[in-house]
Amino acid sequence: MSHEIYYTSAPEGLRPGQRGFCTVATTDGIPRPLWDRLESVSGYRHEFTTGSGGRNPVTWAHWLLQVQGREISTLSRICDSGLDYTQRTNSFAHHIAIEATERAAGGPAWMIARPGTMQSRWDGMVGSIHRRSPLPIGDVRPAPCSAWQRLTGDAGWGGVLAEAGLKSPRKPVCILFGPDHDVLPLIAEAIALLPASKRWDITFSTYFTGLPGNAICAWRCCLAGTPAAADAVRHAGGGLVIDLTRSGGLGAPPAGPWVDAARSGRSPVVSGPSEKPRPVPSRAKPATPVEVEVEPLELMPEAFDTPAARPLSSVFDQIEAQSVRGTTTGTARSVDTSWVDHQKSSRMWLLIGVSFVALIFIAAGVWLRMSARQATAERPSTPTSHEDTDSTALPVTPDPVTQPVIKIAPPVPPTPTAPTTAETVVVEPIPVTPVPVKPVVPPTPIQLPTEVQPPATTGAALKAPAQAFSIPAAQFDNLPAIAAFRIAFPGGGSSYTYRQKDLAGVLTADASGGFRYQLVWRDDANKSVPLDVATISLETSQAGGTLEIAWRMKALLNRPEVISLVRVLLHNTELTIADAANRRPQAIRFKQPTPIDVNLTASTTPLTLSTLPDAICQPDSDLPDQWTFAWAAGPATRAAVAGETDVGVLLFERPNSLGGETAKFAVRVGPRWGALRSDFAIQTAGARKAVSVAEAALAKADHEIARLKEAQKAAIDPMQARLAEAVAQLKLTDTELANRFTNRPALRERIKGEKARIEEARNLWDAEVAAATDKREPAEMARRAAAETFRAFEQFQDVQIIVELPGRLRVATLRLSSH
Repeated sequence: MSHEIYYTSAPEGLRPGQRGFCTVATTDGIPRPLWDRLESVSGYRHEFTTGSGGRNPVTWAHWLLQVQGREISTLSRICDSGLDYTQRTNSFAHHIAIEATERAAGGPAWMIARPGTMQSRWDGMVGSIHRRSPLPIGDVRPAPCSAWQRLTGDAGWGGVLAEAGLKSPRKPVCILFGPDHDVLPLIAEAIALLPASKRWDITFSTYFTGLPGNAICAWRCCLAGTPAAADAVRHAGGGLVIDLTRSGGLGAPPAGPWVDAARSGRSPVVSGPSEKPRPVPSRAKPATPVEVEVEPLELMPEAFDTPAARPLSSVFDQIEAQSVRGTTTGTARSVDTSWVDHQKSSRMWLLIGVSFVALIFIAAGVWLRMSARQATAERPSTPTSHEDTDSTALPVTPDPVTQPVIKIAPPVPPTPTAPTTAETVVVEPIPVTPVPVKPVVPPTPIQLPTEVQPPATTGAALKAPAQAFSIPAAQFDNLPAIAAFRIAFPGGGSSYTYRQKDLAGVLTADASGGFRYQLVWRDDANKSVPLDVATISLETSQAGGTLEIAWRMKALLNRPEVISLVRVLLHNTELTIADAANRRPQAIRFKQPTPIDVNLTASTTPLTLSTLPDAICQPDSDLPDQWTFAWAAGPATRAAVAGETDVGVLLFERPNSLGGETAKFAVRVGPRWGALRSDFAIQTAGARKAVSVAEAALAKADHEIARLKEAQKAAIDPMQARLAEAVAQLKLTDTELANRFTNRPALRERIKGEKARIEEARNLWDAEVAAATDKREPAEMARRAAAETFRAFEQFQDVQIIVELPGRLRVATLRLSSH
């Protein structure tokens, strides 16, 4: 069954703890290796700013992905998706990995263009993908390449592309297009010319920017003038390159059957390998001599159009074209054995077949002679008598035999004739024990011991701004065999495009001989004036290697922002060394910058971070429970400091579940990323004070309730005593009561009155206590809410924030802590 994923930038991904660019939806039960492979082809490069009239191309692609030893056909649609939740450029990718049984006969381009196959945007729901309609199935007939005709002036160019795909479906082809060109119809028309069995061999991308590992993409359509286009032309290796943007057009393509097919819409016949006939088992009659006669081959006289003898291949062509007949005594049969395939393989099989027939003739002759001798030896001799007048021996008459006529047929392995008396021998296959293959362990990447240091722009260091990295020989996989040294910027290419408001241009790594590259910056505004930024070189010896970065003084003095960008790029760049055959390539990686510890309780933390104004911040680890983060930049959020403005502010908030004050604080980034100013200590002190105030109010309420309860007891206790005394006197005799100047009716009246007064007093005091208790409840809630806010500040520990440039280029890591 097919599997699908949606990939975009979102505040929450499908996998726990993910945010930013991640998978937001998949089909149920997708295998993890396939999931990872689909994410690897989700990259997208914005050549134009978001909102520039939709000029960023849409990537329509058919990849072959290597997943656990299998090649999986994958259909993809990747496009610009505006701005994400952090107000950065976003993209949306939809991938469908399909099984061979789900491939439409019309081919990948036809299938991917059907309405409902691919999604153009994410609906915002994180979870499972449930396809509303099944994947399309169907076929498409070849037709004149009208899209090629409109764009190039000659439909035959579609046939040129189709022929290249048929001959070498995995050989890279480069198609250069402009921002306003729609490339998918061109791909679809070329694939439609191919036989249905060949269409899914074609892999393509209508907006190719780079090839990830374990992926195959042969037809690479690149936006003209981009670094990816230059790389694609180079990888085409002198093969087919079609430049749709060339002034003056492409002209007429080279003549050929596929060019004619693209113009007429009728595909040429593609010959496939002929099917070998299955051998028909036969059983020989025992002890029956056989005479064999062969019909001669009739060679047509018109085949020899010159007096010279024809080459052997021409004779084979004639033999293959003849109809050969075979007859058996008493029976006539006609079998169609005409050959239409004149390929070299058919000729070879014919030669083998003729050789087998000849061997059969020789074996049959030997066998006939031996059989005849055996029959003569075993026949008893005729008895004679002295009375016989004729002593001549009677002649031996052989048994009648069947005399078949042997025909020449397509090459069929001969069926051996069983011996007359010998037993049939059954040959059992010899079991083969598979030899275990030891897995190949790739070389361990070389991790440089230190990070790329910012070059000094003042003092004596400016005279020789270089940094060297020593690599011991033991870290190399094969030091003596190193013959290649390559640089791969983020995205996998030897160039990197950076286009923001304050800086726009392209950085390239130009080989300058040996293991040396020159890093060159070209501004978009002035591409004709390159700027040498630095030189990266690798020197090797028996003791190991030395990697050196030498910065150029002109760039240091005049373009410090370019130096900052290049330093960030190097931290995200991978260097590769390999032997002459590119076997066992080994990566060299720069050490990531050491995290910068930031004490939030300090009002100011100095930074030595040289970066660009376009840098932003986002979390690199999970925030404490219910805390949220936001990065804000712009005039509305910047505070003036000494005549300059802050770069931006990191806002942290945690709502209060009890309705109390929200826990929040801000960390402001000072001008030119020179310092961080935090109000964490102020906000924490405010939360602590709120707890103290709430606790004081609660204590006051508790004191009032205690006072009222004491007053109630003081008022009711005397009444309780008088009531107890009256109840006790009821136990006295009438004489004793008379001596006390009372009687029983009077005592009963007195008890009744005391109870009434006690009840009235108790109700009065209970109302006072209830009123005080009601006043205590808000104080208790306020104390709990204030305590929750304060605890939120105490729990904010060890939070990592990454500083990055557009394109997810990590600049630095800030480690925030309140202790």
